[in-house]
Order: sequence, then C-alpha cells, then structure tokens
Amino acid sequence: MAGYTNKRIIQCTDPFIVKVNVCGEKEWCRIYKSQDCNSACQGIVSLSDGSYIALMGYWKNFPVTHLWLLKLDNSGNIIWQQAYATDPEYRDEVAYSLMMTMDSSVVITGNTYYADSLFPGNQVLKFFLVKTGLDGNVIFDAPWGKNMGIISDAMTSIEGNAHALYTAGRRAREGANSGDSPCLFKTGGTGQSLYYNDILDSTQAGNATAISSFSDGTLAFSAQWWYSTGLDTTGIFKTDTLGNVMNRKIITTEMWCAFFNSFRTFSDRQVFSGVINQKGVALKLNSDLEYDSIYTAPFTYDSLCPHAIATDTVPMDDCTVITDIYEPEKDAVKTKLLVYPNPANSQVAISPPEFIVRESKDRALTVSTVYYKWSSAKLQVIDLGGIMLYSQEISDSTSVVHLETGGWKEGLYMARLLFMNETVASARFMVAR
Repeated sequence: MAGYTNKRIIQCTDPFIVKVNVCGEKEWCRIYKSQDCNSACQGIVSLSDGSYIALMGYWKNFPVTHLWLLKLDNSGNIIWQQAYATDPEYRDEVAYSLMMTMDSSVVITGNTYYADSLFPGNQVLKFFLVKTGLDGNVIFDAPWGKNMGIISDAMTSIEGNAHALYTAGRRAREGANSGDSPCLFKTGGTGQSLYYNDILDSTQAGNATAISSFSDGTLAFSAQWWYSTGLDTTGIFKTDTLGNVMNRKIITTEMWCAFFNSFRTFSDRQVFSGVINQKGVALKLNSDLEYDSIYTAPFTYDSLCPHAIATDTVPMDDCTVITDIYEPEKDAVKTKLLVYPNPANSQVAISPPEFIVRESKDRALTVSTVYYKWSSAKLQVIDLGGIMLYSQEISDSTSVVHLETGGWKEGLYMARLLFMNETVASARFMVAR
C-alpha cells in the first residue's frame, strides 16, 4: 500500500509504503522524509527479484524537478533515486500514475505546461509520458501532441500491442465548439503522438480517468461529463483501439463522482473503483458493460492465509522513518573518490564514495541517477601511460582499500571507479619519496 501521511509532521505530508503478508498483517512500513513537505507516493510496482519501483510526486523542489522514481529493496530501503521530466520547458509538472510494461519497463503518466507553436508565447496544459528501464534510464520523455495545438491532461495509461500506450484523459476543444471532451489518446512504442479521438464531442466539460482493456483488445474506461444543460453524468465506455464507441453504461448522475482505478479480472470482467458522493465504490462489469451476474451457487474460497483473517486496522506508529535522503547538489563530497595521503609514499588508502551518481544524456539534458546501494563496482588504478596497476571488484560495504605503493615509480596516478561500464568517480594522486 502506498500514499501519504502527516504522521511525522502535522503540517507536512510524507510518502509512505506498507507491505502486508497474505493474511493482511504488516511486514514492514516506511515513511520517507519529504524534501518539499508536500510529497506522496503515487504508484508502486513490484519486480521479479522482490524489489520495487515507487513514483514520488513533489519529492523535492531543487532545482525545479518534481517527479522522482525510487528503487527500493525488499525491505523498502532506497537503492537509487532519479528525477524525471527535467526538461526546462516543462512547468508545474505533476505525476499521477505508474505502470509496468510487457518489455520490463515502467511508464509515468502526468501533466505539465509546455510550449506549443500553435499557441505562440504561451505554455499550455499537456499530459506527458515518461518511459524508463528498470535501471532508471530514460527510454522516452515526451509531452503529448507537441506543436499539434493539443491542450490535454490525463491520469492513467495502459499498454496495447507493439508496446503502444492508450491514455484516457481530457482534450480542450478550441473555436466555435469549445469545451472539454473525454478523450482517448494513442502513443507509439517509442513515444510518438499517434492520434486522439474525442469520445464525446459537444460536452461543456468532460474527462476520462481510469482505463483498462478486455482480453480481445477492446478498451474500457470511465468518464465524467456534462453539457450546457442537464446533469453531471458518470459512465463507463467500451471502445475499439481507435476510440470508436461500442457501448456505454451510465453509472450515476450524482455530483462529485470519479473512478480512478480499474483492472481486468481473470474472467475478463472489469472492476472500477472510485468515489460517488464521497463514498467509496467498486463496480464489476462484464464485456457488455452489464453488472456482473449475482451468483446463487455457493463458492468455496481458498486462502493463502493459514488462519482466519480478522478485520483490523494497520497501525503506523512503528513505521521506520527514512531521513537520510541524499541530495548530491548539497553534499557532493559523498560522491567523490577519496585518496590519501596525497602525495603517497609506501602506501595509499582509497575510500569509495558513499553514493554513486551516474549521469546520462536525454535530448541534450543531463539526467542523474543516485545509487544508495550497489552490489559490484570496479576500483582501478592506472599510471599516466595507461598501464593498469590495480583492479578489484568492490561493493557498497567497502569502506577503504589499502594499496602498497613502495614498488611504484614516482609520478602521477589516477584512481577510478567503474559502475555499469562507466567511470562514475575518479581522483589523481602522486607517489613521491
């Protein structure tokens, strides 16, 4: 379970993650000290090795980045952190959801303000998609409909064939028929904006939220809308992948309604969860968008829990608060390779960095990933002629490496740390007698 809490400071919200076992009993709980006093965990996915990737919104504001992924070990401790949507053309970016893809990547869906050539001199609202590998490296980072005159926002996406992404959201219509439409957007597997289709084309206001798919590839998503006259309406749509409406079910005309989550069951039903008039609601629909049948035959339910499960409350009083969040821009010394004494005589000590910072380029932007833990990095020492004098695998538990330099020639040497085949830290030192 993931969300936010003011347990640590009443005026602030911090992200939290709670892991429970098959009986619903708490295994561990972590609260992550927000760097901006206004943060939340907005999504989490589990990986095959027992680790997790969590999406943090407003994790910290320095320099201007708001979206972060944290990779966590199986106990919720941070392995690495990285900021996304760092394009300086983004403004007021916010993320809403995180999903796992079939090619072992993750996709963030969020919103930002971004320049569009059809609205000269203005930044307009657009939803964006960020796809990364499980190592945190960006695959693509793109606002939807760049320079296409599209004003949009969205909260959730799903994956289709050929790694295409389908997003349920809202499109603002310009001109004589102005208004907001619930809309389906399609994005190609490499981040290209392909097409959109307004599900309703004359609504005064409208938005599509939770989206899922049936086993035959057709789509199901929830939407809210109203016309210039009439009642607020919430419904479920079934469409093909082009957004052509195949069926529609009106759920309610109550105000203040929305469904934020959906998924397909093993029996090809759709479950939508959300709020109707301040009450939590779950719906289960079949492929005809009818409420799933009431079964009269008795069922025998198996349970992974060896004892009866009682209704209870999971306390957060004993949650571990993780406060040692590293900010490289404030304490760069913790990412440096330290060599001492310098100059050295008969012996030199090399201390690996406490954190590894790995930088990569994304569309001329520098993206930094901070690694809190690593299982293997390579420490090397070479002379000015490029001759390797020392090479050894080390881990994050290595505090210092001592080398005998009595047999080395006087002169300049370089120590370097290789991680994922890249030099992530280096230092020069002298040997003199």
